[in-house]
Amino acid sequence: MMMKRTVMLFSAVLVLLLAACGSNVDEQTEKKVTKQAKEVVTLLNEEKYEELIKKSDSKMKKELTLESFREVISNLKESGTFEKFEKSSVEEKENIYVTVLVAKYSKDKRVFTISFNKQDEVAGLFYK
Repeated sequence: MMMKRTVMLFSAVLVLLLAACGSNVDEQTEKKVTKQAKEVVTLLNEEKYEELIKKSDSKMKKELTLESFREVISNLKESGTFEKFEKSSVEEKENIYVTVLVAKYSKDKRVFTISFNKQDEVAGLFYK
């Protein structure tokens, strides 16, 4: 429970920081990374664990267990049916692209923070 609150707080602060700053990523890279992040959320929505693991770096492969994946899916189902992506932003920090996506579901909105390394692998995944 404490971990969940910490992740939510981190995500909220990150969203505010990214909103306050201008993007330090060129437009082409921003489009590419945003597309990749949307693909990750789509894999979550479609419950495609194996495909998400294939797109992840070695650290994420260890951390994203089937059990944790099922917990994420359960939480997303509480939000209802996915409708659309509303907002996105991309920042680069220490060779990691951090993407924040706001996704609208039928009952709720979710904020996803998805990080990619320079090899285009998922290096971090948080949601609120």
